[in-house]
Amino acid sequence: MTKNAPPPPPQGHKPGGKSTPKSNGKSADPTELSPPRSHGYSTANADPVRSNMVKPGRFGFLFPELSTSPWTTGNPTTDAQVAEELGAAMHAPVTTPTPGVIPAGFTYFGQFVDHDITFDPTSLGENAVDVADLVNFRSPALDLDSLYGSGPRDQPFLYRRQTETSANQFILGPVKALGAGPGADIPQVQALDGAAYDLPRTCFSQGDATAILGDKRNDENLIVAQLHRTMLHFHNAVCLAFPEKSFLDVRRLVIHHYQRILLNQFLPLIVGQQAVDDAMTELKFYRIGPGELATEPFIPLEFSGAAYRFGHSMVRSKYEFNRVFPAGTDFRLAFTFTGDGFANAPGGPLLQYPTNWLLDFSGFFPDLGRTPQMASAIDASISDQLIIGGPTGRPLAALNLLRGSMHYKLPTGQAVAGRMGMPLLTKAELESGTGGAVIKKFNIGEHTPLWFYLLKEAEVKAGSKHLGPTGAAIVAEVFVGLLKDDPESLLGNPPKPGEELPSADGRFKISDLFNFTEKQKGKGNIPAAGVINPLA
Repeated sequence: MTKNAPPPPPQGHKPGGKSTPKSNGKSADPTELSPPRSHGYSTANADPVRSNMVKPGRFGFLFPELSTSPWTTGNPTTDAQVAEELGAAMHAPVTTPTPGVIPAGFTYFGQFVDHDITFDPTSLGENAVDVADLVNFRSPALDLDSLYGSGPRDQPFLYRRQTETSANQFILGPVKALGAGPGADIPQVQALDGAAYDLPRTCFSQGDATAILGDKRNDENLIVAQLHRTMLHFHNAVCLAFPEKSFLDVRRLVIHHYQRILLNQFLPLIVGQQAVDDAMTELKFYRIGPGELATEPFIPLEFSGAAYRFGHSMVRSKYEFNRVFPAGTDFRLAFTFTGDGFANAPGGPLLQYPTNWLLDFSGFFPDLGRTPQMASAIDASISDQLIIGGPTGRPLAALNLLRGSMHYKLPTGQAVAGRMGMPLLTKAELESGTGGAVIKKFNIGEHTPLWFYLLKEAEVKAGSKHLGPTGAAIVAEVFVGLLKDDPESLLGNPPKPGEELPSADGRFKISDLFNFTEKQKGKGNIPAAGVINPLA
C-alpha cells in the first residue's frame, strides 16, 4: 500500500466520466466514487440538542498568553496562499511512505472519540471567531453523549420501548441485501437481509435514510458508522448480561469500559506509553481548578485545531473492508455506502446499509483472529483521497491549515513547543521532506503553522510511530485531564466489585469489547452472525 498513490479505478468505472452500471437494479457495486462531501464543512444548521444528562462546554486556549501572537506571515493573502500550497504539498504522492504501526481501525475510533468531545458548528467562512463565544456542542467529557444523546427521557426515539431488561436498549436498523452487485452470490450476503446491523433511520420505507443518532457525524463514513453501530450493540449486550441494572448503571458501565480502551490502548498507541504515564502522574499544562485560569473542563483549540487532527495523516488510500471488498478497495467508497452518501450510490439511491458492505472488524483491530491492516504513519503526508468535494475540490490539509490560522488564530508550533519546554525542530528539519519546499519558499521554518509542525514533529522525533513530544503531551494531558476532572469517570468513580467486564490480559481493550458483545449474539437485537465479521 502506498499512502498517496491513486488507486486504479474500480471495474466498470470510466475515468473522467460516469460509471456504467452492471445491472438494471440497484446494487452496492462501487462503480462510481462519491468523494468526501461533509468532512471539514460547516454543520451550522445542525441545531445541536442540549442534554438533560450532559451540558455543552467551551473551547479555549491551553496557552492564552500565546494567542495574542498567532501564526501569520504578516499578510492575510499570503497566509491563505501558504495554506493552499502547503496543503497541496501534503497531499502529493509519496514514493516510499513510512509504514504505519497502528491498526487501521484506530483511525476511526479516534474520529468516534473526537465526535464524543468536540462539536464546533461554525464555518470557515466566518473567519476568526471570538473564543469567548465559541460553544462546544458536545460535553467536554468522555461520556459518550454522541451515543446516548440526552437519554431515553428526552430522546426516546433512540431507544426500544419494550425490552427484556431493566435498562433501555438502543434501536438498530435493518440492513438490505441487494439483488445484484459484488457478493450477490455469497449466501451470507443474502441471509443477512433485514438483520439489525444498520443505524436506525427515519422512514427509510418512505424514502428518507437520515440516521437517528446522538451525533449525525457518526454516519459520515461507513467505518465510523459501523463502529457506532457496534457501540450500540455493546450497550445492548451489557443490558443483556446485567438485566437487573438500571439504564444509568448500564450507561456508567459502558462509559467506564470505553474509557478503559482509551487509557489502556488508544492513548498508548497514538502518544506513546511514556506520555500517558507522565499525564497520569502530573498534569503540567491542562490545569483546572482554584487558582488556575480554567475553573471547569474545556477543549483547548491547540488540541482540537491541531494536535488531535493527527488522524487525517493515518487515513489509507485503500482498505480491505471484508471478503467482498478485499485489500485494494478505494477508501472513497467509505463515503458512498453510508447514510451521507446513499443518495449518490451507484445503481441508484440507497435507503439502507447494504449487507455486502458489513465490515470485517478483524481486519481493522488486533486480537480478533488475524493480523489487521495498519493505518498510514503519523507524518506530514495526507492521502490524496481526502479531497473535499471531489477531484476539483480542496485538499483537507488546506482546510485544516486555514481553520488553524484564520479561524482559530493558533500560535506557531515553535511557540507552543517552547512554552512546553520541548526541543524545537530545526529549520532544516522543517524544510525537508513533505511540504519542506513550501516552508522554505515562504521562509516559515522558524514560525510554522501548529498543525503542520506537530505532524512533522511526529515524523522527526517519533519516527512516525506516534505523536512527537509536544503533540503527545497535549493530547495525553487533555484526555487524562478530562477524566480526572469528571467525578463520574473511570478515575473519579471506579466500577463497583463485579462490574469489571472480562478481558484477555486484565486490561480491557477494544478486542474485549467486541468479544463481550459477540457472546450475546442471537439475543435481543444482536444478530446471530455476531459483530466481528458477520460475512464470515
